[in-house]
Order: sequence, then C-alpha cells, then structure tokens
Amino acid sequence: FQRTAEMIKIVTGPELRNQILIKRAQGADRNGGVSAEVAKIIAEVRCHGDSAVAEFSQQFGDPVYESSPLTKDQIARSCAQVDDKCRRAIQHAANNITSFAQAIVREIPRVVHNQDGFSMGMEWRPVKRAGCYVPSGRHPLPSTALMTVIAAHVAGVEEIVVVSPRLTPEIVYAATLAGVTEIRQIGGVQAIAVMAYGTETIKPVDMIAGPGNKYVTEAKRQVQGDVGIDLVAGPSEIVIVADDGANPAHVVLDLMAQAEHDIDASAVLLTNSSELAERVARELTRCLQDECVVGAEQLQITVCTSIEECYELSDFIGPEHLHLHLKSSNVGELSGRICGAMFLGADTTVPLGDYIAGPNHTLPTNGSARFTGGLSPLTFFRTRTWLRAESPSTRSLSNAILLAEVEGLPLHAAALSARLAGKLS
Repeated sequence: FQRTAEMIKIVTGPELRNQILIKRAQGADRNGGVSAEVAKIIAEVRCHGDSAVAEFSQQFGDPVYESSPLTKDQIARSCAQVDDKCRRAIQHAANNITSFAQAIVREIPRVVHNQDGFSMGMEWRPVKRAGCYVPSGRHPLPSTALMTVIAAHVAGVEEIVVVSPRLTPEIVYAATLAGVTEIRQIGGVQAIAVMAYGTETIKPVDMIAGPGNKYVTEAKRQVQGDVGIDLVAGPSEIVIVADDGANPAHVVLDLMAQAEHDIDASAVLLTNSSELAERVARELTRCLQDECVVGAEQLQITVCTSIEECYELSDFIGPEHLHLHLKSSNVGELSGRICGAMFLGADTTVPLGDYIAGPNHTLPTNGSARFTGGLSPLTFFRTRTWLRAESPSTRSLSNAILLAEVEGLPLHAAALSARLAGKLS
C-alpha cells in the first residue's frame, strides 16, 4: 500500500492524551465491527469441523487445507531449503531465547507453608497441549515460532502445535528447532477456532499463544474462557523517551522500524528537547516523501517540560515497547514504569528484542501493560494449591463453622461440625 507524505507535527502532552483516547475508542469500534464475522466463522468450524476449515481457506485465498499435519518427510524437505546462513541466525536466536526462558523457570518458587495445624502449598504445572499461532501474511515470522514454541517447550508442555497461514521453510525450521510436535498450515480465525475446539482430525489445545491481525485477535478474545490465551495483543507500539543527547537519526530509525509492522502500528517520541523534536520531525518528513509503508498518522512527537513528564505520559500510554534514548538510565530507578518491555540505552534498539537477545517479543499493547505482561514460560503454567488438615485447632474449626453460618450455608457448617465433634470426642 502507498502513503501520502505529510508534515510531521509536534503536539502538546494534552493533545497526545486526547489522540490516544480517541484511537483506543476507534480500536474498540473496529473490533466490534469484525466481531459478528469472527463469531460466524468460529461457529461454523465448531459445527462442521474440517469441511468448514477447508471452505474458509478457499474463500480467503489461503493454501488448500490439509487435515493432516506435516509429515516428517515434509518437515525435513522444508528445513533443507533454509540456507546455512539463515539456519545459523535462527539457531543463535533460539539459543538465547531458550537460555532466558530457562532462567525464568529456574526462579519459579516452590511454596510449602505450615500454620495453625495445616500444611499447604502451591504447585506450578504446565498445560498438556498448547497452540502457537505464527503470522505469515505480508511478513512471515519465524521469530514468532521461536518465541512461542520455546516458551511452551521450556515450560514442559508435552504437545505443541504450530499453525500458520503459509508455512515458509524458515518458519518450519524455527518451529522444529524450538521443539514443536505438530505443524499445520491453517490461518486466520479458522486457525484459532481449530485450536480452541478441534475438528475430526485435530485435537483442541489448552492454551493459545501468538500474535495476529485484528481478526485473529478478536477470535482469541471470543474463545477465551473455553481455552486459555496468552493476551489480546493489538498492533505494535513504541514510545521513545529521549533527551538532548539522543542521535536524531537513530531515533527516526527506531520509530519507523516499529511503525512498519502494521498500518495501525504507532510510534511516539517524548522528549524534553525542542531542538531534538524539530530535527526528528524534519527527518521523518523527509523519509515519508519516499515511497514508504509508514504513514504520518502513525508517528507522533511531543515536547515535555521534563523527562519526568515524559515518563508520566508514557505511563498513560502504557506502551508495548518503551525505549530510553537518555544519557543515563537505570533499570532500578525505572521499576515502576508501565510498559510491556523496557529497552535501556540508545543502542538497545527494539529489533534486538524482536529477534535475538532473549526476552519474548509477544507483548501487551493498547494500554494492557497496566495489568498484564508478555509471553513467557509462565504463560503455559497452571497453578494449583494443596491443603492437608493435620491437626487443626478447635478454634479454627469453630470459627470456620461461624463463618459458614454467617453466610447461610448450613451444610458447610455441618461438614465442619462433624470434624469438630470428632476432635472433641
């Protein structure tokens, strides 16, 4: 698609806040606009299984639907098409992503506690079967295969299925290297429905992870509850906080790199330097005069009175990526900042996190960083508690009976009273 070049304008903090609120409201309307269509596709797949998936694949111009996963021979032939240079890059990324995921799992606490005559604890157990959606439309994403499958594999998930609308050799190789157990070529809403509810030939999963377009996102929203999901993630976002020491050329590249993900992706510069803002605005305007998939409406620059005001605005946005182009930045001082992932220092460009460094690139968007985080092995764990009444005190039983009576639940009280009677006899 083509864009019309526009001048990049510098707006005030209040103007930016209003624009963010309007955009979120419009985003909600867009999801509402596709919800009926998504619901219909999901219902058809639930009712008619493989035949519905085949019909939708044909309708949307996807490859012919195969009800069987890729065979070992098909996987081997596909992986053989990946050249050695790309193979080494994918292996490098896989090693780093795996190492960081393993570090997370090592820190999972083992909770055992004793109090008041009870022993108790909490355990972490992986789900049995997980589904990973790997986008492959305008941009096939082998990096997403690595990020999703490795997180599930390190968590200990036994069965991991990858679905993707177009299985490129790089995606197949990345998924295989990451530990996938099943690979299928299915895309869009029907892929989410298949993973959530299964068909005659596909088992449903317990957890679905991975990003997608607004239809995939809405589908995940609708199946949530029948199956677990990682998060409802929208278009990519970046907020850059920069001072007068920032390199304008690097700021421009980092803004545009995230904006190129999607026509609805957004990139915001917050700075306390009017001079930096003007230089970045001029350079962005010059870049947009070339044929470019990034549009002026995706880019925003705001001059604040201080870096602290920049942080306050950033917290209001709650961006997917927060990148600090500052003379000094300390992760300890920034622990309260609201974002999906923080990138400290001008040289820590977000694409390092997208591909190679180790932390996951599937992150919360649209302000949801206020209450959730990104994909990790923890996403694929379910927690459960356990309790053993070894020698509960008479006081504990009596107070439990009292609370049951207060809540009007006589059979709860009776079950407790029977134990109290046995203790007193």
